[in-house]
Amino acid sequence: MSGNGKNNPHIKHFEEQLGQWTDERIVSQEDISVWYRFIEYLVNLSEADGWVYTGHSLTVGTPMSRLVVRAEIDGIHHVVFTSGRTTTGCMRAFLRKMHEGWLEWSVDKYRQ
Repeated sequence: MSGNGKNNPHIKHFEEQLGQWTDERIVSQEDISVWYRFIEYLVNLSEADGWVYTGHSLTVGTPMSRLVVRAEIDGIHHVVFTSGRTTTGCMRAFLRKMHEGWLEWSVDKYRQ
């Protein structure tokens, strides 16, 4: 399972364009890349990773927030939970776990 899309020409073009971002006082290139991959491209990354993205939710908390990603795997609804201090941190952790093959899917007991 690939999970990061690095070999995809679309992602390569995005990364080239992102390289032109030079003012990182408020937001970094890395943050923009995380946002893009999660918000705009996750549906494509998920298909390449063997699951169908069906949505997500985020619960902001102190000190940790929780991201729940919903998917369909072999026709069965699943969820995976990821924690982080910020929304971006949750997204970053999820994408890293996906890329490294560490997602721990559980059957979604509320969507059967």
